[in-house]
Amino acid sequence: NEKTTKLKLKAGGNYRPNLKFSGRFKYFFENIDNPFSPHEQLFEKAGKDILEKLPDNGKYYYFQRDELRYGSVTNQPSNLHGVELNLNFRPNHKVTLSAGLKASLGTNNNTDSLDFERTELQPQVSANFAPTPKWNLFTSLAYIYQNSNGLAAVAMMDG
Repeated sequence: NEKTTKLKLKAGGNYRPNLKFSGRFKYFFENIDNPFSPHEQLFEKAGKDILEKLPDNGKYYYFQRDELRYGSVTNQPSNLHGVELNLNFRPNHKVTLSAGLKASLGTNNNTDSLDFERTELQPQVSANFAPTPKWNLFTSLAYIYQNSNGLAAVAMMDG
């Protein structure tokens, strides 16, 4: 009966040198204790000859192979560090332009078969235009780049 807990820390600041420009910086950290991992189930070593077949059956079932399985991996970080940067420009009371970047690095070296690492970058831009007091037009564009060495999806069966 395993439990996952998280500790989160955020720190940041805002900067506004005048009414037209503003900026925000944020650092965040997460410590994930015991992230999900299929324990000792990823790989299978050779050893078919040590398995015993069930009576009146010539096949081996998955539950009979548990003693041959090993290897714990995860696609979840145990430590996550990241930063966010947002810049805003408001040339007049009708227009606001924004740009930002979020970057993070997640790692986990607590498993026996893989030192997991994931990098994420997310730039974004947006614009708001309020031509009248009753109308506000907006648009935004965001892109997410992820690179990971833990692109494993492990089929798990129980029963």
